[in-house]
Amino acid sequence: MQQFAIIITIVLVISGCATSPPLPQPSGSDLVGYQRTPIGNDDHWVDVQAYYPAQAESDTRLVATPDDLAGVMANAYGMPAFLMRDNRLLDVFIEAPPALGRFPVLIFNHGHSSFARQNQANFIELASQGYVVLTLNHPGYSLLSKNGEQAVQQTPVASSGPIDMDLALNQLAQDFDALRQADKLNQWLVTMAQVEQNSFAAVLAEFDQWVANNELVLNQLVAGDTELLVQAHLNLEHLGYFGHSFGGAVATYMNMNSALVDASFNLDGPVFAKSVNTTDAGAYCFAYGNEGHGDKHGSDFSYINQPLAQALNGCEVVFQGAQHMNFSDLNQLPILRRFGVLGSVDTELMQDNLNQVLLDFFNQHLRNQGEISKLSGTQLTQH
Repeated sequence: MQQFAIIITIVLVISGCATSPPLPQPSGSDLVGYQRTPIGNDDHWVDVQAYYPAQAESDTRLVATPDDLAGVMANAYGMPAFLMRDNRLLDVFIEAPPALGRFPVLIFNHGHSSFARQNQANFIELASQGYVVLTLNHPGYSLLSKNGEQAVQQTPVASSGPIDMDLALNQLAQDFDALRQADKLNQWLVTMAQVEQNSFAAVLAEFDQWVANNELVLNQLVAGDTELLVQAHLNLEHLGYFGHSFGGAVATYMNMNSALVDASFNLDGPVFAKSVNTTDAGAYCFAYGNEGHGDKHGSDFSYINQPLAQALNGCEVVFQGAQHMNFSDLNQLPILRRFGVLGSVDTELMQDNLNQVLLDFFNQHLRNQGEISKLSGTQLTQH
């Protein structure tokens, strides 16, 4: 792993692409404000970052990747900190006054071993279109969570030894093939329970705590017991969830098991069997890439949740040529294709399509406006 990181470092430095991905250019009419605040109490809190429609600019703009986050990312990924750091200023205004009115709310959960801002380009676009996006860091599980001066880094997952990635990805491919072959929901549930033991056992132990953190946030929002500048502007009668990978599984769970949630969009993630409640009337969609990790193991997520999507009358969207990390802001570093981190999809097309599909889905189900567009490079199935 260290040798691999050194090779990537050299290539990125030579290419000049290490620290200059394109900055988000939102297409909506609203200015975007930002606030970071803990929600909860001293014993149980969640680090919440809000992106919201703003009435006017503030004096301070948000840094793309702050130094403290860059340092933790560097340690986690075995890379030099200067490659992670990006001190360019976004057109996002810290603690700007919220725009007038009330806005639908979206809550985001990041992937395992990641961080709240991993899909920042999506947050900025959605906020510019009149949504409040609340993205969560989970103390001890996210790379870095903050509560005032208190900073909590990720607690390493217990391991019995080095992981053979080829073996793990081949197992994942076999598991996903078994899920695709399940043609009825009952068969899918039995298969998924086995897949959880084969491929997700190490992380599944954290799932209940992530759910508890989301329930805490929801309860505090409903009670109005937060320091959010936009608290009075939240339209909690129109509430959606989205998330990537493990966070996508959390998003689907919250929709199935909380009466407060109206819609969820799972970005290239599984759904764990314990989540399933097909009596819920919420709206569901599942996005997938169709290229596996390194395009070698066949471990892509495409259609692994199809029997569930069918039972829920949900939708599925396949992004042609996308790999797992194309559904995060790493998509904006096309050089990572060389190392099997990203798929063959054009990264600008991927970003534009993902922004549009998310906006279309939530507009349809939270604002009763339109439907998901059929976009070049995607395959949409509405059950």
